[in-house]
Amino acid sequence: MKINVSLVREYIPSWRDNKSDEEPIVVEHRAPTLTLRNKLIPQPKVVLHVDKDGRSEGAESTVTVDNWRICESMVENFRNFELEVEENGKSRTIVVQTMKELSTSNYIPSEVGGLIDELGAYFQKILQAGIDEKK
Repeated sequence: MKINVSLVREYIPSWRDNKSDEEPIVVEHRAPTLTLRNKLIPQPKVVLHVDKDGRSEGAESTVTVDNWRICESMVENFRNFELEVEENGKSRTIVVQTMKELSTSNYIPSEVGGLIDELGAYFQKILQAGIDEKK
């Protein structure tokens, strides 16, 4: 059997009403692979609590999601992502094409965190989809 797979896909985020823009931000991203799933899906950490006699007093589990790390691994590039930066009375446009540009720029506002959160949730959903289908 032959299975056709596209290794790069596109997503248009809804962040800041992006979808209704004439030239919306487009995120080109990797297709979810087994390797990416194993690397990026957060695993629960379980802590068992015992008393001084070794009897169980319960357990707790936590899951930590790192949206930035997920985006760094999944995003190939951005299209139509520009930031207008005003500094010292001057304005300039910064074109953002990669996650590396986001992480190394001193001009990226904290509001971009909303975009990263949306992308992280989207990527978690598509990474988890294959696993949920098997359950």
